[in-house]
Amino acid sequence: MTVVPGESYQVVYVNGQGETVERAMSEDEMSLLFDLEMWAEEYGQLKNMESFRAVLEASRSAVDESEGNSAVKIERKVFESYAKFGFTREQVSNLIVLADEGRQPSEMVPDAIGIGKRKAEIMRQVWDEYLSSANKSTYIKLAAGIVVLGAAEGIAPMLIKEMMDSDTVNTAALCGAGYLSASVGIGYLKRLMSLNFDQFVNEVMEQPGGLNEQIAFDLSFRPGELMTQADSRGQVLTALQRGQDAFRDILTSTAKFTAPAVAMAATGLGMMMISDWRLGLVSLASMPIMVAIGRRADRAGLPILEKTYDNESQTVQEVEDQISAHMETVLSGARDRSGRHLEGLLQRKNLLALEQSRVRTATNMMLQDFMSPAVFAALTVAGAAMKASGAGEAGGVIAAIIYSSMFRNAFSGIVEQQNSLIESCVEITELEETFNGYAKEETRADADRISAGELPDLSIDFRDVTLDLDGQRIIDGASFSVPAGSVTQLVGLSGSGKTTLMKIMAGYYRASSGEARIGGVPVGDVKKTGPESIYTRLAYQGQTPYVFESGTLRDNLTFGNPDADEEMMAQVVRELRLKRFITRKGVNFDGSAVGVSGGERIRLALARTIIKIRSLKNGGIVFLDEPTVGLDETNWREVARVLKEEKACSPNITYVVVSHEPAFVQALSEGQDGQPALKVRTVNIEDGKVRGLDKPSD
Repeated sequence: MTVVPGESYQVVYVNGQGETVERAMSEDEMSLLFDLEMWAEEYGQLKNMESFRAVLEASRSAVDESEGNSAVKIERKVFESYAKFGFTREQVSNLIVLADEGRQPSEMVPDAIGIGKRKAEIMRQVWDEYLSSANKSTYIKLAAGIVVLGAAEGIAPMLIKEMMDSDTVNTAALCGAGYLSASVGIGYLKRLMSLNFDQFVNEVMEQPGGLNEQIAFDLSFRPGELMTQADSRGQVLTALQRGQDAFRDILTSTAKFTAPAVAMAATGLGMMMISDWRLGLVSLASMPIMVAIGRRADRAGLPILEKTYDNESQTVQEVEDQISAHMETVLSGARDRSGRHLEGLLQRKNLLALEQSRVRTATNMMLQDFMSPAVFAALTVAGAAMKASGAGEAGGVIAAIIYSSMFRNAFSGIVEQQNSLIESCVEITELEETFNGYAKEETRADADRISAGELPDLSIDFRDVTLDLDGQRIIDGASFSVPAGSVTQLVGLSGSGKTTLMKIMAGYYRASSGEARIGGVPVGDVKKTGPESIYTRLAYQGQTPYVFESGTLRDNLTFGNPDADEEMMAQVVRELRLKRFITRKGVNFDGSAVGVSGGERIRLALARTIIKIRSLKNGGIVFLDEPTVGLDETNWREVARVLKEEKACSPNITYVVVSHEPAFVQALSEGQDGQPALKVRTVNIEDGKVRGLDKPSD
């Protein structure tokens, strides 16, 4: 079976006569294939969970739970079994929680009762977490106003009954005018209240501590090791795009749609019962069927919805990767392969959209094409029979039909809104899982951490440090020290773990086990936020430094250096020969960074690093990961000269260097033009392990 553009799936098989048949799959066959894939995947998930529970129980049997820290030991043993399959430590931890609760992951249990409980829990969570007491009061007032209007809308059709049953033209005209005025007035007030409610929701999202602020800061505080995972960027982008809409929908769905629809339907049903209880019962009899239809739509829609979200994350990630590596894709001749892969994801998206459409169409057909005509016919027959027997009037029958229509439309709207609410609940859950309150967690933890200024020095000490990323061990039992004020070079082949070690030293990655210390204090016990953060004492230049091309020179130089003055910045720009920004009148700090070359990008990042070094009055650590990539000899020698000058001015500054340019490191260790030579220590790295420490060069 193959995928043919424009023809979906193409199947080739040998029939009973031995003939080879090739044809496109029909729509029904594709639908069946999709269902089989979905069911097979769910069955596989269930079997995997059974296997996971068995491994968990075996791990518990192997660990003495009376010993301290037994939960961590159990988790570590389970992780050792599942790391080879690509599971992260966090994923294993979450699965243990699910297994202990005796249930499957939520996507494996798409029953209506479970969905209802999830909706209620998530809506309550949004209510408690994002709305202040004043917000809740405003919400209730606005919602109450909309509900009252919904109830009033349910009363208005009684004027039609009075009009039809009136004995005089004047009374009929008065009732008709009253119905028209009431309908127009209620409609106007509903739209006005709806706009006010939308404005209120915007204010809730934008207020201090609101959703927008939480998303922004949680992204900034997201752990570095999570950002390196293969699916992380696509997941973050799709969660961000959908999360805000989901939050808005959760707040508005009940107040603007469900509650007023219920009020209108209940009022209408009550008025029908008052008008003629027999006609009211005919319409009321349709309710159990409508409830069953709504529950069926819930059960059918959730598995498809979750697969749609997985597909969207993969598609976004693929598009981002293709944009980032467009030149490499073209020049390597891999355009066809990349295009086919993206095409397959897009085709999968179309199939999922088709399945969603089928569920919606089936639901609407049952509610609108079957229930509405059936109830209308039943009311008409009942009304005609009552009128023939003298037990009813025409006005009552017409009012009953209008009320019945309003009732069914309201219920249809509720079903549709509840389906939308399911999507929003899944989306807000995805948002919470992706961003996970990292900013609040870090801020709370910082309250018990020591400030960078309290550290006795900025020495670095690794003790049996390991790091696992995406289920692979990247650093394996690294132990070494970097004295404060030293110059240390990490040496090893590409992929040996030098950059990863540097990121652990800087606190960007958290060690999976072992201990990384700075100034004799575990890195995790030093403040990570605010003016006393360890990051105020660090400067980091990576292999592919980030440049704000949409910003100015000032924007780029003050990134991480908010207090830098123009005189110092201008001096650094001249020293690093950033000629693009140097004019006859001086340095153009408002010059655009659009279109900077590779070499200019490196020098611009170096300028930012040098400015940070000069601001580190009480010592700091400077991480230089391939700082001279893309620079010619003249320029990298100039960089070496500037770094030696900075070291001479601030002896307590620590340099940690990774460079595949031996001459650059040699230039650092050579004294020239009156500059003292730097003593460079060497840490040898091989396959994530520290193989030795060379003495400092003189």
